[in-house]
Amino acid sequence: MIDEEVALVIGIEDGDHLRLVPGPAVPAPDPADRWIPSAVEVVAGAFRAHAEAGLLGSELARFRDALAALPGDPRGRAALETEDGWLAVRLFGDGFGHFDARCELRDPEAVLHRLEFTIGINARDLPELIRSLEAVLARAGTPAPEKL
Repeated sequence: MIDEEVALVIGIEDGDHLRLVPGPAVPAPDPADRWIPSAVEVVAGAFRAHAEAGLLGSELARFRDALAALPGDPRGRAALETEDGWLAVRLFGDGFGHFDARCELRDPEAVLHRLEFTIGINARDLPELIRSLEAVLARAGTPAPEKL
């Protein structure tokens, strides 16, 4: 069962966005290695997409750590890239308080099927993005950085 209240939203919920909703994590000896089945919804202009696949807790934790460094680096970069390539989100700062999230959603069963899109993010929105990612990680039981 997926809890729709816990979600990572990149972009604006009522506009262009990528929304990742985690399901219950699959237990693993190391919490960072927990497999997190997830649903992804994309709204990009006139395009709509939905996919279901999984991420590792460690992939989300690396993204969280990279995002946490962005407020101090307006030209910074952060990336969420899944091991199997089904999802990639790469943020690039322009140095003026704006970030582009260049996203790619792939069908792991059909390599040629993919959706590429870009979502603009204001630097003021980074704290909320990080908080929502922390909620996703907490739901999966992946420890916060100070506990790793």
